Amino acid sequence: MDSNGKSLLLVEDDEATAAFLADNLGADGFKVTTASGAAEGWRALEVRNPDLVVLDLMLAEGSGLDLLDRVRAADGLASRVDTQVPVIVLSGRTSEVDR
Repeated sequence: MDSNGKSLLLVEDDEATAAFLADNLGADGFKVTTASGAAEGWRALEVRNPDLVVLDLMLAEGSGLDLLDRVRAADGLASRVDTQVPVIVLSGRTSEVDR
C-alpha cells in the first residue's frame, strides 16, 4: 500500500507501543490517529474514516476482536463506519490457537 497521505487509525492501549508505532508509521508517510481503547477507536472510526486500521487484540477496556466485529457488522449509514476498511491485527499472544 502506498502510504503517501493515507490516514491510519492505531488502536493500542500500551502508551509506549502506541508511541513507537505512531512515530514509525508517521515517518513512513501515514497520517496517524491514535486511540487507546475500543470505545475511543469506534469514535475515531466514525469521525476520521481512516484508510487503514492497526488494531491491538488485547485492550484494557475490551477486546479488539469485539471492535472488529462491530466494524464489520455496522450498517455503514447510521454509524458512518466503513465496513470494508482494511484492518491489521496486532497481538502479543503467542499460542498457535490464538494465531
